[in-house]
Amino acid sequence: MSWYDPRTWIGSSDGRSQAELQAERDQLDARIAAQNSATYQRIQLQSGNSAANDWLAQVNDNLATQDSTPVSEAVAADFNAGAEEGLQNAAGVVRAGINLPARFLLSAIPWWVWIVAAGALFIYLGGGAVVRRKVSSL
Repeated sequence: MSWYDPRTWIGSSDGRSQAELQAERDQLDARIAAQNSATYQRIQLQSGNSAANDWLAQVNDNLATQDSTPVSEAVAADFNAGAEEGLQNAAGVVRAGINLPARFLLSAIPWWVWIVAAGALFIYLGGGAVVRRKVSSL
């Protein structure tokens, strides 16, 4: 589950809860199944088993293509995907904002200047005295 669950604020336009809507959906699915069974029997009596089986296969194909995910789960998944995409976009902007000036700075100054600057920094921070002590102790 994400840090923020949009299912907490998803409701219906008539004030019913998600549980009530899911129960109604289950009732409607049961009614559709009963109607499909009655239609199958009617086609079987009128046109035979082959036509009834063809019709049933078409109905099952149609039902398989329907999204049976509850609305709250679909919205939560889409919310999480959008939040992740937004985070990636923001990270990309920050990364580009840092990389562009750094790349310009590193490429604008010749390599030998970097080496001279590193040597000067080493001496400035006391590296020369350390080297003198090491050399004199030999």
